Amino acid sequence: MVSGQDIKKAVRARGREIVGFLARVLQTPSVTGDEAALAGVIAGEIERMGLKPQIEEAEKGRPNVLAEWKGFPGPRFVFNGHMDVFPPTAGEQGKYGPWSGQVEGDWIYGRGASDMKSGLCGSIMAVRVLRGMGLLPKGSVLLTCTCDEEVGGRLGVKHLLQKGLITGDFGLNMEPTDLKLLLSHSGIYRARFTFEGKAASSSKPGDGVDALEKSIRAVQALYELGERIKERSVQGWGSPTLSVTTLHAGTATNVLADRSTFSIDRRLVPGESHEAVEAEILDVLEMQKNKDPDFRYIREIISDRPALDVPPDSGIVKVIEKVYEDLQGKPVEKMTARWGSDAANIMKATGMPMPVLGPGRGEEAATANEKVSIENYLASVEI
Repeated sequence: MVSGQDIKKAVRARGREIVGFLARVLQTPSVTGDEAALAGVIAGEIERMGLKPQIEEAEKGRPNVLAEWKGFPGPRFVFNGHMDVFPPTAGEQGKYGPWSGQVEGDWIYGRGASDMKSGLCGSIMAVRVLRGMGLLPKGSVLLTCTCDEEVGGRLGVKHLLQKGLITGDFGLNMEPTDLKLLLSHSGIYRARFTFEGKAASSSKPGDGVDALEKSIRAVQALYELGERIKERSVQGWGSPTLSVTTLHAGTATNVLADRSTFSIDRRLVPGESHEAVEAEILDVLEMQKNKDPDFRYIREIISDRPALDVPPDSGIVKVIEKVYEDLQGKPVEKMTARWGSDAANIMKATGMPMPVLGPGRGEEAATANEKVSIENYLASVEI
């Protein structure tokens, strides 16, 4: 029987190798849309572990990497994490630059260190350590390393789920929680609206249709909706939110815009559904359309992350609680969050319980000096 202390010793004995792998991953740029180089690094590591990586692309050059470690007949455990990261902070390179993998004290720096390359690397290194100890799972362990997560996962987790490539009995997602256990998070609805008009000289506005003016009226109506939904506060979560996050229009200062595009970010609270949220938004825009026959737009859904709700009495939660206390000497702290994760998509599609626990800290994500604690990273491998 392998004990928690056996695991600790094995991880610490390979600490340099484990941290070195994270450094290589951090030194490999993988901004959303450009994950191929990192997929190659990860696939190479998986091959060195003696497993066969599977590359799955929804679009050419947008790879997802999967690998299964099979043991005796039994259930399947699924690790899930994403390879893509936010772009570096414009005009701010940070202490070492975004792709350094630089170690300073107990910290290692680089874009994605917190969100969520450390968590992803931790899952791969956990499999490496267990294989190195000569163990076999009572079932199998599926590693899923996805692209496209930061913009909704259409080419990543959603594609893999549609093809039936992510199935299992339980699993773990490693988004940044600072080693806290997350069983529930709110959902997200993001959409882009494009208004079409007709260009004309600003000296003769009557000859054109001002797409920017149409979108501004839509934005104002949505701001008003955002104020109204603040009244729907849910205890422990606060109110839902609706934010207009981008606006792009026009090509010249003396010409009416023939095209205007804006995007919104709507955060859900428990009890809300994507269908109801979308219907409410479209109702607001339809009211504007009823007043103006030229009020024409195209809607594109960017992200429709469902809420996560893992039963606290599920087997995987009980196991995490036990091993955390064995390894850390204290009970695991629980948390909730107002963000989304691929775990929620996986749970919705498959029903498998998939809590979230990772070494990164949410407040570090997408900062110029993004970093993760090496101690947290090694502890995540042990857990």
